[in-house]
Amino acid sequence: MLIGRSPRMVTWAPCTLFADGAAYAAMCTDISATGARIRFSENFVPPSRCRIVSAQLGLHREARLSRTNGLDAAYYFAD
Repeated sequence: MLIGRSPRMVTWAPCTLFADGAAYAAMCTDISATGARIRFSENFVPPSRCRIVSAQLGLHREARLSRTNGLDAAYYFAD
């Protein structure tokens, strides 16, 4: 059985990642039923576990880091 990715919706919606008592402002560039891609304004190591919140998307989910390349990070929803 071949398992494909969930369909993604391009969003460019502002979001905040909460982890370890800190908040990180970012943009959610796209989202699916299983995860989201996040763009940060500067190059840094994103948190491995966080809560992603976006009022515009109605998003409030626990997430885990899947991969990153510096400015962009892919998270999968863990809840």
